[in-house]
Amino acid sequence: ISSVSPRISSTRGGSTLTVRGRHFGSLLSRGYTAETYGDFAVYVGGAQCLNTTFFSDEMVTCVSPPGIGAAWVSFNISDGGLSRSGVREAGVAYPLALYGGVEAGAGSSGGVLRVRPA
Repeated sequence: ISSVSPRISSTRGGSTLTVRGRHFGSLLSRGYTAETYGDFAVYVGGAQCLNTTFFSDEMVTCVSPPGIGAAWVSFNISDGGLSRSGVREAGVAYPLALYGGVEAGAGSSGGVLRVRPA
């Protein structure tokens, strides 16, 4: 995995992430060629992304799960008995700030605002 964008997601999740890298689906990584490939998943901080879509050997998209803090992004391909994966450490950040009882998390698909009693 060479890059993930956007690098910031809402703590609620729901951001569409573009994951770029190499060999997500190709003769080299799969042992066969096809227009599209299945049997793959993207994870952010250990939680599986939703709506993962294969676009090319170098790009997939997915919808981020909820989270807090810096999270690694991983990609896993499983074709029968053959499995491959890649990781991007701190690929996505779920910022969370606490200001005098007001908790605000920012993200590309909206934010979270919770007011806590003082």
